[in-house]
Amino acid sequence: MAQAQEAHRVNVFVIFGWLVALTGAELYIASDGVMTGTALVLGLVGSALVKAALVAIYFMHLKFEGVLIWTMMIASLVIGIAFILVLFPDLVQDGYWKGFISHLYHD
Repeated sequence: MAQAQEAHRVNVFVIFGWLVALTGAELYIASDGVMTGTALVLGLVGSALVKAALVAIYFMHLKFEGVLIWTMMIASLVIGIAFILVLFPDLVQDGYWKGFISHLYHD
């Protein structure tokens, strides 16, 4: 019994430290002149994905769940990505992103 409890013990302060560090990195990346354009977007999205994974795995206890939970999560992710990919041509064609993209590349 003690081994089972030890296996599920996670130092939440270490994970919280990583989340704080990643947030600090996001603030640094988003500050004026550090990164612009595509590099800025990729850096911020990448950091957000890492933070979301840390929260999901450790604070939502997904690390200790079975195959069914992971299957549902991956299926939801695939459906969400498919939804974005299906709608993306309409957003581009209607010019919805034109102002946003020009703002990113305007110095």
